[in-house]
Amino acid sequence: MGDALQPHLRDASFDLVISVEAAAYMPDKQQFVQQMARLCAPGGTVILVDFCRAPGEVSKSLATRLAQMDGIFATPGNWHSPQQYKQYMSRCRGGIGALVIMMQLSWTPGRQGKAYCRLICVSS
Repeated sequence: MGDALQPHLRDASFDLVISVEAAAYMPDKQQFVQQMARLCAPGGTVILVDFCRAPGEVSKSLATRLAQMDGIFATPGNWHSPQQYKQYMSRCRGGIGALVIMMQLSWTPGRQGKAYCRLICVSS
């Protein structure tokens, strides 16, 4: 175990870097993505699976319920969109490529508006 925002590992240490549902708990998501990219060897792959803010409006009642649940995360209310994660990866040094969104699943099915989605991305 260690600090995901400042891991004490050498650059390009891994051919495959995977994060499953961890980014939502990170206080600095851009730094988290940068560290994933830094640890990935040239030609390697980054896989990011996380909960994201879906585009569009949500109903007031759903927003209230989600705000209650949101308190368990390190950065309540600081949900990022899939596009923000893609933008972060595009800024990373090392040329591992952009994140390609492989799948987005609604985390709030049947509700008025998709508030959150589950994101699955792979570096290209």
